[in-house]
Amino acid sequence: MVPNFKKRIFVELSILAGVVFIMGGTLFYFARSLGVNSDAIVNTRKMLMSRSQSLENFADSRITWNEKGKAYLENLRNVIPLKDQLITLGKDFQFLAGRARLEFSYTPIGETVPTPPNLGFIQFRVSVEGDYDSVQKYITTLQSFRYLTAIDGVSLTRTGNTFQALLSGRTFYR
Repeated sequence: MVPNFKKRIFVELSILAGVVFIMGGTLFYFARSLGVNSDAIVNTRKMLMSRSQSLENFADSRITWNEKGKAYLENLRNVIPLKDQLITLGKDFQFLAGRARLEFSYTPIGETVPTPPNLGFIQFRVSVEGDYDSVQKYITTLQSFRYLTAIDGVSLTRTGNTFQALLSGRTFYR
């Protein structure tokens, strides 16, 4: 009876060791898989938080646009005219020079047609002649002209008490 008993205990211990080994391997596999999956869950959660924050920012931007942006757009429409509104651009510049008592000449150089989202513009060259203060005031007035105007270059020459300014610039339109 003793040999069968030893054999039986050995078989049962072997089966128990096999079951423990298999369960240990399974536990190790699931623990490792759980670690990888938990990292994926954490990364997915961060991504969802980031996207959620982006959506909130977009919603805030949309609200800001509805509250304030439309008013700014109207201001931009006033400052950036349609091309047809620039037909009298030379006369407008001449009027400003006349108010400052300056000799004046205006030469349109060219035009760049608008291609959305870029604005179109009319390039020009203006020459004014008079005393220094009047010329300086005219340049300042052009910089704050009612339409969006960029002064690209200024050349100032002096002959006695008379100053001549050659200005090159662009007036933008939509």
